[in-house]
Amino acid sequence: MADRSLRFARAQTAVARALSGDPRLKVTLDATPPADAPREALDAVRGLADLEALKRRHHGHAAHARHAPSAAAARAVYDWAEEARLSALAGRSLLGVTRNLDAALEQRCREAAPETAAADVDTPLALAAGLWLREQLTGRSLPPTAARIVGCRRTRISAALTPLVPTLNRLLHQQDAFAATAARLPAALGMPVGDNPETPLPRDDAPGDEDDDTGTAMPAAGSPNPADAADQETASGDRAESTASNGPALAAPETEDTGSPDPNGIGVREAPTERPGTYRVYTRAFDRITRAGDALERARLEQLSTRLRQGDAEEHTTIMRLARRLERALMSEQRRRWVFDQDAGLLDATRLASVVADPTLRLPFKREITTPFPDTVLTLLLDCSGSMRGRPIRLAGLCAMAVGEALARCAIKVEVLGFTTRAWDGGASGAAWERAGQPAAPGRLNDLHHIIFKEADAPWRRSRRNLGLLLQDDLLKENIDGEALQWAHQRLLRRREARRVLLVISDGLPRDGLTRRANPTGFLEAHLRHVIDHIEGHSPVELAAIGIGHDVTAYYRNAVAIPAADRLGAAMTGQLLALFTGRRPSAQEQ
Repeated sequence: MADRSLRFARAQTAVARALSGDPRLKVTLDATPPADAPREALDAVRGLADLEALKRRHHGHAAHARHAPSAAAARAVYDWAEEARLSALAGRSLLGVTRNLDAALEQRCREAAPETAAADVDTPLALAAGLWLREQLTGRSLPPTAARIVGCRRTRISAALTPLVPTLNRLLHQQDAFAATAARLPAALGMPVGDNPETPLPRDDAPGDEDDDTGTAMPAAGSPNPADAADQETASGDRAESTASNGPALAAPETEDTGSPDPNGIGVREAPTERPGTYRVYTRAFDRITRAGDALERARLEQLSTRLRQGDAEEHTTIMRLARRLERALMSEQRRRWVFDQDAGLLDATRLASVVADPTLRLPFKREITTPFPDTVLTLLLDCSGSMRGRPIRLAGLCAMAVGEALARCAIKVEVLGFTTRAWDGGASGAAWERAGQPAAPGRLNDLHHIIFKEADAPWRRSRRNLGLLLQDDLLKENIDGEALQWAHQRLLRRREARRVLLVISDGLPRDGLTRRANPTGFLEAHLRHVIDHIEGHSPVELAAIGIGHDVTAYYRNAVAIPAADRLGAAMTGQLLALFTGRRPSAQEQ
């Protein structure tokens, strides 16, 4: 599986470099495509990477921002027009890329907008217009789901926009002139364009916003895109927030925000422009730290905990076996010694003569005792982002429970923490920023949600059920890794144990759509790198990481990457065995 993932990423890297003309680009998989993924799904993943490479070659941030309308629905049409231009440029000579782009569009329409994929649904005008325009500029029929989304709006859109299509076609290779014409599209549809359509919006970023590693992060085919769940057109023309109840809707392509807003999105990475010392937070007023035991009724936590343990009997058995093996290995490493002059135990043979001479002699016995590891505490920090939903988060919870209890029996204290956000794509912090007029470079714009599943000093018998919260439907959202790592690190620094270890389990890079759009390139990832460098270079805390479908070895010195969640148990026990004994398990032991 790992070899297949690596070959797939290498092939996409070669294509992306050829399309973009940038030899520095690199494609990495934030989640590995399933082994049985159909060709259409793999083509969709390729299409996302191809689109980002085309942006690198043909798209300029300044030209796009110069003509961008400020109203949300108008901006959506404008952004779709730019994506249509890029698709048209590829379609003139690159048939394989064309097929990939169509597959990616079909998947986005099918998965990100299930409620608008039916022909009888009145879809947002901005979305339908953007898809129609793509059809006109590329000269290709839309994929089936996209065609249904255009639906009954086709006649109105065609009447309004057809006069501008010849001009747009003529200007495909001239982005600035194309953008100036595209800025007229919303008005032709009767949409408000805002007060000053010539003023760049603060939320625009350079291509590849948020990611810096000169690579393209690719989601596995079929991965959800919940952060795209904000319609670009509402009754008032404002952006609507996504909620768990109303389901996702397809957003505009957000051309200046080249990474897809989903937790495993795709983006062309450059060196971050954000200096580590300039990390900012717009407001902490809405951040929350939750004790899992207080988040739900006890009965509900018990129910979810039972589901967690019983969800996959085979995996549970495997993880328990690995945990017991880890426990035996740690026990064998503990030093044993004799203590003498005891009033009970084994008779000390060296004292036999004394006992014969004086039967009343006290303390003639000895006992063997085990010297445990030096005072040790381990913190498990779990990524609770939306991309972990389903099997990954369930296996992470099972591993934390089984391994944590095994370590506790070896006198190693274990703390289990989690991190996510309170909302998708902003939240109360983002709303406050928008009410303030969207000042430039505001810093982090989502509301942190940190969870304490188990404190280090709490017994497992009282904390086990808390891990059931991982299965709560509305828990998993976005991830701000840098601040979560700081939080877990600070908690460890307050501990008095001689040895303190922090193990991070994550499946991708930091991700928050609104923060990415409103700040300089690589803002969140640069902060994560800065925090990691500080801990590894200046802290007594030992830091390690496991990446699920994500190459964390590029960020952490002591790290291992696994292609899928079903390898998490072996990876976790292997990392801990290496940390505590200095050796890695053999293939037979795994």
